[in-house]
This record gives sequence, C-alpha cells and structure tokens, in this order.
Amino acid sequence: MISTTSVYLLTDKARRARQMLNTRQILHDLADSVTDVLTASVAARDCMHD
Repeated sequence: MISTTSVYLLTDKARRARQMLNTRQILHDLADSVTDVLTASVAARDCMHD
C-alpha cells in the first residue's frame, strides 16, 4: 500500500513541474510579445524614414 506521505510528495512534485511549465509558457508568450513589439517599432521607424 502506498503511504499518504509518498502520495503527497508525488502530487507536490507534479504540481511544481506544472508550475515550472506554466512559467516557461508565460516567459515564451512574453518573449513573443516583445518580439512583436520590436518588429512593429522597427517597421514604424522604417516608415518614418521613407
């Protein structure tokens, strides 16, 4: 029989892994947003120089 402690440790480990994945996803989305903003600002700057 699995003890309550090991079940708790497993669920805790799974939760932390999921949080890390969520954090990585957030950072990835943030990087995409920053890239979009930079691309837009470069395009705007190019338009002003024309």
